[in-house]
Parts: sequence; structure tokens; C-alpha cells
Amino acid sequence: MTAARLAKQVIKTYKTVKQAQAITRKKLETLIESNARYKLFEHDKSHPYYALAGDVGSLVTTYTEFIAGILGWESSSRTLQFELDKIKALQIVNGAAADADLDELRLISQVDMSTAEVAKKLLGLMFRSIVIVSVSEQSAINYQLELMVGKKLIKLHKEVPEIMVAALCRAPVRELKKLGRELVNWGKENTTLRAELENIQNLNMFKDTTQNHMIRMLIKR
Repeated sequence: MTAARLAKQVIKTYKTVKQAQAITRKKLETLIESNARYKLFEHDKSHPYYALAGDVGSLVTTYTEFIAGILGWESSSRTLQFELDKIKALQIVNGAAADADLDELRLISQVDMSTAEVAKKLLGLMFRSIVIVSVSEQSAINYQLELMVGKKLIKLHKEVPEIMVAALCRAPVRELKKLGRELVNWGKENTTLRAELENIQNLNMFKDTTQNHMIRMLIKR
């Protein structure tokens, strides 16, 4: 994968993560604004919307940390940082509208991270995104509300109108998978992301874990 192609996938993935963050925040904010129980009265933050918005917010943070670790990785003497700057320059030359997500990515400071650390960060990202999918489904949200207030009172603890978030929360998993598969042959210090993922897999080769399933999915040739 060229650095130029990687940069485009990095941006696309970031957009899906930010969209998931925006929709889960909107769901929580709409609950507070539209439901008198939450707007007018003091309430704790045990409502599942708080946890969901917090989980997606953490996903955004972890993604930026992951990008910080690969900004300086090279392909054909071109780094990810160089290609992000190049995309911005072309937007300016062509008079294109500013891309806030690209601008945010370009503000990330490069961090010296080993390939092994990047591999662990990627697996953490994918695991977190899969968990978010499971808890963002309407059935999962209803179950959490039922545990909190009882089945008969679920409707009294929802926003109006109800906002569905599952579709946008599923998107990061798909794009992170694409990004990871395109990145597996990159790395530094005489190793690659593929090699480091295989090392992690070998340490757990007899365990049928979610982590091993993710690794197999990423390094499949």
C-alpha cells in the first residue's frame, strides 16, 4: 500500500469514528433536552447513553494515539504525515472546502512508538469498536434500560424523537479492518505489523480468543 492510499484510508476511518461520536453524543443530548426527567431534575449518569457516548469518545482518543504512532512510517520514502499535508495542499490549490477531519489529523503530533506497540494499539482499537457495536444495537440499549428501570418504564427514559445509532457505530469496525489489512506490511526497525501480530498470535496460539480472531482477519493473505 502506498503512503498516499494509506492517508486516504486513515481519513476515511477517522470520519467514521467521528460520525459515531457525533451520533452518540446527539442521542445523549437529545435525551437531556427532550425528556423532562433528565432536563428538569437532577439525575445520575447510570443511563446507558452516557456509557455509550463515553466509549465512542475513548475510541476517538485511541485512534488519534494510533495515528500518532504511524505518522512517520515510510513507503517509497513518503510518510503518512507527508501525504496528509499533500492532500491539504491540493485542497487549497483547488479551492476545495476545508476538511475539519483532515485538519484535526494533521494536528496530531508524531509519537515514537515501536511496531509492537502499534500492533497492540490496533488490536485495542478493533476490540473496542466491536464492543461498541454490540452495545449500540437497540435491543442492547433496551436491555440495559430494562435493568435500570424495569421493562414497563423503558419508554419513559428515552429521547424524543428516538435516534438510532447502530448503523454509524458499525462503520468504524469495517474501516478499521480495511486500514489494518492495508497496513500489515508496514513497520519500522526491521519488522512489520504483520510480524508483530503473528508474534502475539503465537503467544496465544492455543486460545480461541477474540484477539486471535481479529489477528487472523488482519493478516489473512
